[in-house]
Amino acid sequence: MEGIFLMDAGTGEVTRLADGGGPAWSPDGTRIAFTRSGEGGFELWVMDADGSAATMLGAGLGPAWSPDGTRIAFSRSPIDLGDLWVMNADGSRVMQVEGGMQFSWSPDSTRIATVTGAAMPDLGIVGVDGSSFVRLAAGQHPAWSPDGTRIAFVTWSEQPGIATLDPSSGDITTITRGVGEPYAPAWSPDGTRIAFMNSRGGVLVVAAEGDDAALLASGLPAGYAPAWSTDGAWLAFTIANPEGTATDIHLVRADGSGLQRLTTSGTARGPVWRPVAP
Repeated sequence: MEGIFLMDAGTGEVTRLADGGGPAWSPDGTRIAFTRSGEGGFELWVMDADGSAATMLGAGLGPAWSPDGTRIAFSRSPIDLGDLWVMNADGSRVMQVEGGMQFSWSPDSTRIATVTGAAMPDLGIVGVDGSSFVRLAAGQHPAWSPDGTRIAFVTWSEQPGIATLDPSSGDITTITRGVGEPYAPAWSPDGTRIAFMNSRGGVLVVAAEGDDAALLASGLPAGYAPAWSTDGAWLAFTIANPEGTATDIHLVRADGSGLQRLTTSGTARGPVWRPVAP
């Protein structure tokens, strides 16, 4: 059965916390929201950081905490561009907002960058108060910058690439192209770099102001975003073996050095760093 594990990146010690998948840390590092398959479909759960006090909040999957820790955004459809919901962190006040399964919270917790549509995906912003979706660009995989001034996303105009947009003006800046089909951009904690994966299985980093993307590691595509350590020194990511039959978590320094494989089970994927030290 799919499980959620806690690993010490320094010692390699692993502790199983719960059955389920898709873990998301609360901003203060004290709780974990996650998804579990139930008899009626996908269920959203929350537990303490040590795996105790697990509580089901309701139907849903793909949880993401608001930066202030008061709300959780999630979907109720496994389809990539499915629906978008927001609820209080205790499971109360569940509300559907316009958007899809690809989304990213604004740093002030008042808005969500999200994607609607399937054949021609539109990226835009919706307020957590239920205000209407405001289209900003054609694109996918939004990621809000730590300072709230830009949103990174995947653009398909001309050729696939990573771009950023100013949510206040709508101005778009192309950061990099010619790197294969990119996905899942992730900002470094200081907002100076953007890591992303590509269809060739590469883990790449590019300066947020635009530059040639540096390839840090390669393998087979695994469909998960790279995850920055809280100090911005390391990236954890998932890649598949050459046969595509197993996935494991790897670690590399942001400068491309120190590449190492953290797991050997062949079933590990989707790492997320604890936001604060225990």
